[in-house]
Amino acid sequence: ILLIVLLDPTPAVHVTSNEVCHESEANSGTTCNDMDVSAENNIGNYFTLKKAIDSCNSTGDKLDEYSSLYNQIVSARGLRWKKFREDAGEVNFIQMINDKLGGYVYATKMGVRTPRVFYCGIVKGLRREMQQSFGDRYVVRPLNGNNAQGFLVVKDGVNVLKDEKVTYDTFASEYELEDAIMVEEFVESANIKYDGLVPPDYKFHVFGGRPEIMWFVDRNKNAKCKNYYGVSSAQELRFMEGFLDTELPICSPSGDERGHYLDPSRQEALVNAVQVLADNIPGKNWVRIDMYDSKNGPILGEFTQFSSNGNATPLDGCVMSYLFIAYSEQYGGWTDDAATLSRLKDKVGNFKNELGIDQVIGISAAEMAFFHRSNMDFFSLEAREWYQYNVMQKCQKVMEAQHEFYQK
Repeated sequence: ILLIVLLDPTPAVHVTSNEVCHESEANSGTTCNDMDVSAENNIGNYFTLKKAIDSCNSTGDKLDEYSSLYNQIVSARGLRWKKFREDAGEVNFIQMINDKLGGYVYATKMGVRTPRVFYCGIVKGLRREMQQSFGDRYVVRPLNGNNAQGFLVVKDGVNVLKDEKVTYDTFASEYELEDAIMVEEFVESANIKYDGLVPPDYKFHVFGGRPEIMWFVDRNKNAKCKNYYGVSSAQELRFMEGFLDTELPICSPSGDERGHYLDPSRQEALVNAVQVLADNIPGKNWVRIDMYDSKNGPILGEFTQFSSNGNATPLDGCVMSYLFIAYSEQYGGWTDDAATLSRLKDKVGNFKNELGIDQVIGISAAEMAFFHRSNMDFFSLEAREWYQYNVMQKCQKVMEAQHEFYQK
């Protein structure tokens, strides 16, 4: 396991529609040089994200209309996948790893660390002595929960999310006896300013196998906030001005007493871990990969297939729609995302015309050949088999995968 040393944070980079400025320049009010994108009209760099932001900012009073397409895309994906499963028993790879246990098995096989699991099973199977063996810091994660609902983040016997004492009896009051839960290690942030607190989430939106946008989310009590960053380059984060969440305020772009920024070495390690996971997901379809920056290096949080159920503020929703459409067509329209868009053909066509998505992002012959091989595994036998396992079988798979990982 790579131990990443905490160094002093470096300035983030600000992104506006026309310029890229270092934080020190932005704060001083000076003008930065325009970004040179003359040789960057290809996949995997900032050009695509910048064009998405510029195009959405140019829509004026139509921004709300174009933003709503994101919600419709997410809904169409859900309906499509539901029909496949109900009609033909087909389950795809993203659905498998969206299952928290399936995601842990996949990440460990790819060499990406996951939180150590202390207990995995139903609540009534948890004994008092087991709870005592978890130590002073641990996390209880419901296996069928979303958006951190039902999470217990325990430090010194207290749930730090609610400042409530946690005992063995808490499990019976917080969950039903037949609920499936996982108790895992308390991930400690590499940033010492988060010592004893919930580590921040780094939520990466991956399009066509490429990380483009990252959400930074602080979930600690009285400090909840969210920032948006461009992550087309593993070497730098670009703060995305004008992006707001539907519920959370922005974190201070210049950093507050916690410090929201990563040292470059940790930042690159985090993005590279995401890239390893993205590269090996068949089909090159949109997925969100949530990570922690821990004292032990990058750690997977989870995979998400319906990020925020498509709910977003206007600029965010428009940019997400743009990236989804642009990347879905890069492999000649063979991706599952492209098939999802076929359900919204007229609206997507109008969006493309109005926002100038006039060409498919360039792909090399080698990338195309690799895609065709991996795309055949998107609705895979492995995914179908996973959904035939019961909770205890899935738990066993996780424990076996982690045992093998930590024995290396």
